[in-house]
Amino acid sequence: MAMYLEAKWTVDHGMATWRAWLRYFRYYNKVARAQDGGPGNYDKDTFAQACPYYCTALMYDTLSKKIGERRFWKLVRQWPQSRLDTNVDRAGFIALAEKISHKNLDPFFKDWLNSRTWPPR
Repeated sequence: MAMYLEAKWTVDHGMATWRAWLRYFRYYNKVARAQDGGPGNYDKDTFAQACPYYCTALMYDTLSKKIGERRFWKLVRQWPQSRLDTNVDRAGFIALAEKISHKNLDPFFKDWLNSRTWPPR
């Protein structure tokens, strides 16, 4: 989420275009997945690989289109607020996303986070 929000911030402040960020994310999504695996399935012993940052940023962009901007930004705001001072996991995030969107998103996240190829089905 940090990479996605950084990209949005640079666009909002006139430092880049969203189109340029999407080109960047798409390029690294293909390269990093082939090299590192999916962003949820990367080598945890290697710090700061591109895949968890860039592939996931593209996933969030796709998620916003899938569930709608209003619901997506509600999820972005509610997630940290609903988990103050706790440990979190993927299942909790998916559950909240499904509650907000009223959609079954488990297959979406499974494909985006675990697939070595892109685009996921």
